[in-house]
Amino acid sequence: MPNPATPAAPATSTSGSRWLLRVEGVNLANCIDDTEDLSTRRGGSLMLLQAVETLADARAFGSELRPIKTGASAGLFEVLPGTDPQRLRERVADHLGHHRLYGHGTFVVDVAEAETFCTASDAVLNANRWRQMQSLTLSPIGLADDAPGACKVDERRPAGRRDIVKGEPAAVSRSVAERRSHGRDHKQDLYERELGQLPEGERPTTWNRARFTRDFEELAQAPTVPVEPASLVGKIGVFYADGNGFGKRVRALQNAEEVRAWEQHYTHSRRRFLAALIDRAAQEPRWQTRDGQLRLETLLWGGDELMLVAPGWCALELAEVFFTSCADLRWPADAPPEQADARLTHACGLVLCHQQAPISGIARLAKRLAEQGKAPGRNDDTLHWMLLENFDQAGGDLGAHLATRYPGAGLSWASLELSPTDLASLRRHMPRLQSALPRSAMLRAVRLLAEHVMPDMAAHTLLRRSYLQVDRAAREQDASAWRACWQAVHPAGRPWPDDWPALDHPTAWADLAPSADLAAWVTLLELWDYVAGTADASSGGDQ
Repeated sequence: MPNPATPAAPATSTSGSRWLLRVEGVNLANCIDDTEDLSTRRGGSLMLLQAVETLADARAFGSELRPIKTGASAGLFEVLPGTDPQRLRERVADHLGHHRLYGHGTFVVDVAEAETFCTASDAVLNANRWRQMQSLTLSPIGLADDAPGACKVDERRPAGRRDIVKGEPAAVSRSVAERRSHGRDHKQDLYERELGQLPEGERPTTWNRARFTRDFEELAQAPTVPVEPASLVGKIGVFYADGNGFGKRVRALQNAEEVRAWEQHYTHSRRRFLAALIDRAAQEPRWQTRDGQLRLETLLWGGDELMLVAPGWCALELAEVFFTSCADLRWPADAPPEQADARLTHACGLVLCHQQAPISGIARLAKRLAEQGKAPGRNDDTLHWMLLENFDQAGGDLGAHLATRYPGAGLSWASLELSPTDLASLRRHMPRLQSALPRSAMLRAVRLLAEHVMPDMAAHTLLRRSYLQVDRAAREQDASAWRACWQAVHPAGRPWPDDWPALDHPTAWADLAPSADLAAWVTLLELWDYVAGTADASSGGDQ
């Protein structure tokens, strides 16, 4: 804490120069990803977010620092006139390093001076990176000198505390004990703090009364309304979103005022999404437990990244709410709709898996899936999804997953990509068709296309029969809904033909069942249960 009895020496600056201070929580593998325990991971994530935000508090360093950008685990501040920047850096680092909670993270703190904002910003970032390379990757705070063994939660630090783990007393490290306690006691704080910053008219009506599930078992078990199919009970969806080129946009800003305006604009959009999601959850019984808790977990929040967890039967709905809330996000905020490069878009990943799957591996997979939507020159919203049926795949090679699941089929993640429009169409049309579509015929089409049966006339005839069975069932149920659904999931956007030739005209089928159809069938079948589980009046009814 600053000592008011000792006036700070003025910063030594050349005319027109400025001092910036940057702080960042680094080595996240040792303060978030070092355990599968949800409360400990949540506590570590909240710790990083709060540590940066509280530096600008008047009770800490608010009289010496003015925040410019404080997203996620990093913060950029202006050093106010009359402050000794080097001494301030030492005091900030000491404050974080010896804090009861923040000391269990690893923070780098640096200051830099330059004539221009951009030059100073680059200099202080480089100083952070250099300090990180010289720092320990694990905080030594609280490591016990004498311990009965390793921590029962992270299995790496010496145990020096007692806690209740899975209903039983257990020896844990001080780092785990502090983060775990913070994660249990302060989950509500994130939602209250973020939603409380919205104008009164934009807050959810129940934002100050909402309560949330504590763990994945509460989140994914005992639905209050029937979930079809029942196999979705116990399943979760881990959703990750990352802004496309946001870092590049921020680096192009010329001064602190522009960066501050960006931060306010983007943070406001994030809060509006959270408000929309909580509003949806508060109105839909399928999002709630029997005692009214909302089935939602936040694993990452801040900056241009977020990671949320919802029940499997709500996972696609969560993704759609996110895309809808970000549909008109632009920078500059007043840019006209026709200015395509002003759109702010996201690459998203969604892993559908069992609640007991190791969350560290699932989180990595969700991020890798999102990376499939990033490429030079792209600026569109994308969703890459993955159905995880085997825990062994949780930490595996994403590139090899499709080759293992569909050997020799040549499927790519690009062919399984969904746009926001595709997702909305799938959720709207598929539920009304599922009871009528012959799932066995669709499965047969996948198997035959994956086996490249085109030269085999007998197998090709069976494939054609599969298509005709689906076509007949779709026409009897809702032909227009089926055509819209098929076009949404087809990688080439190929429409379903209005008329199919008879089986005894094989030459007419040459271009009507191409191998590219495989990705469409796979998307429909693998998301079959999850689309059904999210069916509601807005997605399944006539509109």
